Amino acid sequence: MTEAVVEKLNLKTRLGYGIGDIAICLYWSGVGLYLLYFYTDVVGISPSLAGLIYGIGMFWDAITDPFMGYVAERTRTKWGVYRPYLLFGNVPLALSFVLLFSIGLALILKISIYFLLLLISNRKKIN
Repeated sequence: MTEAVVEKLNLKTRLGYGIGDIAICLYWSGVGLYLLYFYTDVVGISPSLAGLIYGIGMFWDAITDPFMGYVAERTRTKWGVYRPYLLFGNVPLALSFVLLFSIGLALILKISIYFLLLLISNRKKIN
């Protein structure tokens, strides 16, 4: 049955899905492969603290993902169900990636920007 579905999809459709997935794959590959190295060898914090930071992020993700899935499935806009998250979620995601790997900004500025992005992204998700 899978072969029949693959044969029905043309190359343009397959490339469209692949290109759409490549951005999030690049993001998670950068975080998964380089973040702990960056925190321990570049920033200079202990490996246990770097692991704790990463673990807290994963724990927070595990708590919020089911709720966000519930909200996303029930979102009805003129753009569709998931499209607002795809259109407007990329900016906070990109800025959070930059903040993960920046050490030149003051800590208070990083925290302020993070919470501002969090408020903006949550406001768009709720409306």
